[in-house]
Amino acid sequence: MHALVFGNVTAIIQRMYSRWSLYHTRTKDLKDFIRVHHLPRQLKQRMLEYFQTTWSVNNGIDSNE
Repeated sequence: MHALVFGNVTAIIQRMYSRWSLYHTRTKDLKDFIRVHHLPRQLKQRMLEYFQTTWSVNNGIDSNE
């Protein structure tokens, strides 16, 4: 019984870390894009807010993939 619970907890933590890692990778990619293209501060802020909002609403799941 303990092994079952431990296995499930481990799987949950692994999925959480995977999503966290994906979020930070995509955030870094977006910030790199903004920096390379010298986008204005307002547009930068809007793009970051849009990304964060869509990530929160969709729980990190891209509906286009």
